[in-house]
Parts: sequence; C-alpha cells; structure tokens
Amino acid sequence: MLQTLRALTVILLITTATAVAADFDRDGKADFAVFEPSTTTWLSGGNALKWGQTSDVLVPADYDGDGKTDIAVWRPSNGVWYIQQSGDKQVLVIKWGTSTTDIPVPADFDGDGATDVAVFRPAAGEWMILPSSKDFNPSKAITSIWGKSGDIPVQGDYDGDRRADFGVFRPAENRWLINESKSGKTTVHAFGLAGLDKLVPADYTGDGKTDVAVYRTGVWYVINSETGETEPFHFGFSDDVPVPADYDGDGSTDFAVYRSGTWYLYESSSPRLRSFKLGEADDVPVMTGVVRQS
Repeated sequence: MLQTLRALTVILLITTATAVAADFDRDGKADFAVFEPSTTTWLSGGNALKWGQTSDVLVPADYDGDGKTDIAVWRPSNGVWYIQQSGDKQVLVIKWGTSTTDIPVPADFDGDGATDVAVFRPAAGEWMILPSSKDFNPSKAITSIWGKSGDIPVQGDYDGDRRADFGVFRPAENRWLINESKSGKTTVHAFGLAGLDKLVPADYTGDGKTDVAVYRTGVWYVINSETGETEPFHFGFSDDVPVPADYDGDGSTDFAVYRSGTWYLYESSSPRLRSFKLGEADDVPVMTGVVRQS
C-alpha cells in the first residue's frame, strides 16, 4: 500500500529519473519554493532571485547534471528557454519551440542524468528534444511522433530504466498511452476524468518507476506500479494546488498541496502530516512534478 494556478496558470514538469524534483540545495529533498508573479521573484530557503516574466512558463530542472535544480523559464512570446545553471551560474539562452502551439516538456530522455530541453507539439503529436548529452545542439535534435491532436503530454520514467518515456493523456478517451523506452512497447491505462482531474504522475511507491496518478477534488488516485492496483488517498481540498515531491528524501513522492501560501504534506517515511508557510495567495508554487489540468 502507498503510505498512507490560481492567479497564474503554469505547467510544472518532471525532471530526470535520478534527481529529486525542486532540490535547489542538493540535500536529496524537495525544497519549498514559490514564484511571485508580481515581482517575478523566486523564493526558496531564504534565497530570492528575480528571474523571468509574469507570462513565462516555469521549467526548473537539473539541466547541468550537478544534482541541483536550476531556475529556468520558457517564454511563450518568443519560444526561448532562459536557464541559470546552478553549477557555474552561467545563463543558457536556447530558442526551442513555437510560441503559439508548443508545450515545454523537459525531462531526461537520453539517460545521462541531466534534463533535456524539449517541447511537445499537440497538433502533430510530435516530441522535439535537444539532448543535454549533445550540448543542446539543434542540429542534433531528436524528433518523434507519439500522440495526436488534443493529447496532453505526461512524460516520465514509467519503466524504471532511468530515461523519460513519451506519454500522453487522451481526454477524449480518458486514457494514458505510454511508450516505454526500454522495450518500445505501448502500455495503455483507462484512468482519470477529463476536465475534472489534475494529472500528477510521479514515483509514489519508491520503486524507481513513475506511477499513473490524478488529483480529483481532494482525493489522490494512484495506479501502484508494483501491484497494478488503484490506491485512493484523501488529502487536500478541491481548490488546493497539488505539489507532489519527495520532501523527506526517502525516495518516494509525498502527497502534498499548496493552499494560499501554506504547504501541507503527508510524508511517506514517517508517516506524518506537516505544514510549512511560504508564499502568498497569488504566488505560484515551484515544483517539477507533472501537474496539468486534464
């Protein structure tokens, strides 16, 4: 068993299979962090940094492979990624994606331990990847068709090979379709309710595999990757923002929600309930697990 945005709509995305999501200090635990749209300031652990614009999409991830999450945004107005590498504080400026149609989907698709710059083009179901192992060189881009118009990307390491798999949620069918990178086979899960659920796939069991999961009006529904069973867990309210991550550093994603500046989490290691105050009502929680409206 599993142990038991408001003012600004953002897409929060999964990072590498090995790095802990939103770990800005490399202690193996997810950090509490928020983005203030009014000041374009990132706040975490007593640190503050102005980065990005109010209309940017937040895409923090470990792009330089040093085990720390890098502050990063993707700007829809010009299709440019602005990444501050934590290792050397150098700024990467990478134009990749089309502002009017693409969705940024950074993840470690090549398995080198660093996040790749990537976008999903919904109209064509096309994934377009700049591998970190190729220095994000556009001439060495990888493209693949997986999905179709109307699909929502839900990339993650579903097969446990330490590489992100192509995955989509198809609202018209309420189905998840996963292309496993290890075997090349397709797995399909009829799971979730389009228009009602938030898609929150993550490794809740700690087995190194992403679990198919949704958050619905205060209830988490997870397909346990170890047993194949669905395990609901009541935690949160209908208007909370789900912010799943490994806050206690035990290797399993914890159930967590953000509510007007207060974080509430259920730690899987103890287990225990915990709350933490950081942010205001209009702030956006900075997380790197997939959180998308279905």
